[in-house]
Amino acid sequence: MRVLLFILCIGCLPYVSYAQGKQASIAHRGAALKFTDSTTCYNAGIISKGREVQHKFEFINVGDEPLLITDVLNGCACGNAEWTHTPILPGKKGFVIEYINTEGINGDFVRDCYVRSNAVNSMYGGVGYQLFIKGIAGKK
Repeated sequence: MRVLLFILCIGCLPYVSYAQGKQASIAHRGAALKFTDSTTCYNAGIISKGREVQHKFEFINVGDEPLLITDVLNGCACGNAEWTHTPILPGKKGFVIEYINTEGINGDFVRDCYVRSNAVNSMYGGVGYQLFIKGIAGKK
């Protein structure tokens, strides 16, 4: 009985290791991005009211397929963005620059934008990233 159990265990070993290897290779396929400053939130600090705040979020495509940003949606009318429109090849850098107009903002603020892409490791079901700019808008 022990011999039979031993033979069954040895016989199944190649299938188990094949399945684990297959799963690992799927997890690293596709476009994937990593932010170079390791954050998706920029703190602008205390700024003069009415001043435009901007921050360049840079990232690297750490996947094995080209990364394409399809859209950047701003959370409010005071925001505007520009981004890399061409496909970002594996190992290459891309960016999103977020602009916030603080004219109508008093005190503490947090503004966001939502970046849609084909990145497999992104949040919200694999379709995008949310980026934030926060700060305090003071007097003019």
